[in-house]
Amino acid sequence: MAGNGTSHAIRNETDEENVCLMTYTNMTAWERDNIITFYGFTSALSNFRSSLSWIPCSREKCDPGFNYRLFRAVTYSSSPHCCHGYTKDWHDGSGCPIEIERKNILDTLIDIQATSFLRTIHESGSNGLRKMLTNGDNPLTVFYLDNGGMEFTQNYSSRTLTSPRRFVKSHITKGLRFTETFKDEEVMTSLAGGRIRIRHILDGGEPRILANCVLVTDVIDHVTLNGVLHQVKKPIIIPNEDLLSWLKRRGDLTVLSNALQQSGVLVEASKATSFTIFAPTNAAFEKLPQQTMKAIFASPARLSALLKQYISDFSICDVMLDSHSSPCTLVGNRLAINRTQDGLFVNGGTVLESDIITTDGVVHVIDTAFIPEQALLIPEIFPDSSLVLSVAEEAGILSTLTNQHNLTFIAPDTNALQIIFNDTRATEADWLTKVLKGHIIYAPYMSHDFTRADGTPLSRFEVPEPTDDENMEQLRRTVGLMKLQCARLVRSDVEAFNGHIHEIDKVLVTPTESAWDVLNQHPKFSIFVKFARRVGLESLLQTDNITVFVPENTIFHNFLPEDFNRLVTDESHLEDFIRYHIAKVFSARETLSCKTNFWYHFIFYLPTRAHVMSDVKHLGYPPPWYWFLTGHVETYLEDRHYEWYLGEMRRRLIMSISQKPTSSV
Repeated sequence: MAGNGTSHAIRNETDEENVCLMTYTNMTAWERDNIITFYGFTSALSNFRSSLSWIPCSREKCDPGFNYRLFRAVTYSSSPHCCHGYTKDWHDGSGCPIEIERKNILDTLIDIQATSFLRTIHESGSNGLRKMLTNGDNPLTVFYLDNGGMEFTQNYSSRTLTSPRRFVKSHITKGLRFTETFKDEEVMTSLAGGRIRIRHILDGGEPRILANCVLVTDVIDHVTLNGVLHQVKKPIIIPNEDLLSWLKRRGDLTVLSNALQQSGVLVEASKATSFTIFAPTNAAFEKLPQQTMKAIFASPARLSALLKQYISDFSICDVMLDSHSSPCTLVGNRLAINRTQDGLFVNGGTVLESDIITTDGVVHVIDTAFIPEQALLIPEIFPDSSLVLSVAEEAGILSTLTNQHNLTFIAPDTNALQIIFNDTRATEADWLTKVLKGHIIYAPYMSHDFTRADGTPLSRFEVPEPTDDENMEQLRRTVGLMKLQCARLVRSDVEAFNGHIHEIDKVLVTPTESAWDVLNQHPKFSIFVKFARRVGLESLLQTDNITVFVPENTIFHNFLPEDFNRLVTDESHLEDFIRYHIAKVFSARETLSCKTNFWYHFIFYLPTRAHVMSDVKHLGYPPPWYWFLTGHVETYLEDRHYEWYLGEMRRRLIMSISQKPTSSV
């Protein structure tokens, strides 16, 4: 955020004529590293974030980052501009050769026909103010209203009982402030004593300045003998009360104001330079489930999470909100913004009033309240009619999901739960309870928290080794696809008040049989089992974390006689054949191969023709994992015998996966 740096102009020692440098003093390191220049327009970077999903909010607040309207960062500690009293030759563009006929502020207002603003100055009856604007010793910066804006101002002044003198002084600050020297989130003090906060945006690619959320409509400076003028279209509201005081005065916002006072959330928000609150009305809160709201208000921590959903830790003006913006809130979520011809909408709720300026922030009143997931208990995340709640209650784990904290719940989806009811073991005593208890981890896990066994972070495109946590042992990520025990995560990183939820498409059941046991139970694999026993590979097929590619008996029946005889008579060749169907490690980092993983790997690990032919020559047949790329491999092979062989394997192959210590239903 911008600090309290001051500035002064010095003559530039370059060949450009009458070009000065605006040098900042008392500048913080953050400001020095985050000045942005856009066609001579200088701005500090904001942390107003874009709606791009890959830029996350942190758990408590937005990470520092770019205003989504600002896109080119260049480090500057000084900014060139025309010296006072000179301007550019827009046809030449070099230096500032044209000397301006300098007049005082009042005469310049006459020249630019700001007659209504001049009339207000005269109505103020202040000789001291007139003298200051004509020949004062100290330069001034004036935000003047055009004549259309002054028509609005007459109603504003009578409604707020603001005197003409105070009104004019609220639009004037001391010092010479050119457009390019304003800093984002900078706070200036008006002659009336109120605060004017500056925001920078790019509106349609053009730089724009906001002063207390009022758009400065002309970025060309009107330089005068004793100051500089900037045009605005409506009055700059100078706040005289803080946000909580303003909320208390509003009879339709008492639920929010009482909750904020009770929780102390505004104390935390006030640590920021400024903040914005999207304020639901009392009627909006009444639309929420009252039993849930009663429980939230009874818990200070849950109430704090609820209120933080409505607060952003920087000032957001109405003009900054459009369908491409998605500001973060203190709880770590993003707000969905939509602007149409019908109005401005926040998370589906209509903005009733906007740009209410207080001494410490901005208020936008909305007609809809929403409960963030961070304020809900794990069972409250699911709809009341959800099958997972019924199963959890039947299994006796609903109280655990409600009362325990720092949990991770691996929740099977509805289809997975319906399948488990057809399992013959579902009628056994306590079987369902044991199964679902295996879906609860007594530690918080977000997807970015998962690590490999050696503690190294899990990157997006790598497959991890098993984690130290027994329940997460088969967790893995494959090219952005998170897998748990070969179950796909259909929804992840749901952050409830008392834990995290990851939804999967299968129910996890602890297995009791090895791959060898499973193979012996299926007659269609009997030839493969017979060959494996013959070469003494039973023990290998009983080890942990293996993947077996099992040809059916019909595959062997379709072998050419000479190929089958070679397997039967040459035990060394037979052992090679069996071992080539057993994957102990599927890739450099993976210990378990799930069916849907192959396509992700093969997209990036397409074998070359030389690679395929080398294996064919050495083994007499392609290795089994090529069968999943048959369409590619067939174009490499010249021998039609192997084309036929691969076609048969592709058509008839059944992959059977078994692993310890867990398996999927």
